[in-house]
Amino acid sequence: MAKDAFEIRLPNFKKIKNPWAVSTIIFGVVAVAAIIILAVNYFSGNFQGFCSIQANSNPQQTGQNIVNILNTQTNSTVQLENVTSFSGIYEIDVLYQNQTLPIYSTQDGKYLIQGVFPVQ
Repeated sequence: MAKDAFEIRLPNFKKIKNPWAVSTIIFGVVAVAAIIILAVNYFSGNFQGFCSIQANSNPQQTGQNIVNILNTQTNSTVQLENVTSFSGIYEIDVLYQNQTLPIYSTQDGKYLIQGVFPVQ
């Protein structure tokens, strides 16, 4: 064998009497690590859960973000007047060409909603 070469020796898995014990231990270590990571994220406030909707903690900031987007899309100035929350969405009242218009958004501010109509 050359000086630069090295050899990797793998354990002889044929000598293991119960391979299920080894796989169970590996699975257990991975499960404990996953639980620890989830717990740390949960208690630090970074955990959002599975399929949960997290509201933005600052509705005014979400409203201002939407107004900033609208200002880049229009030829006139859009101003934020009021933000109210209902049924999991924000109604953002904006002043556009001397008219107050409602704009609807998800609470995380990622989606604009074209219109809201009551079903009952």
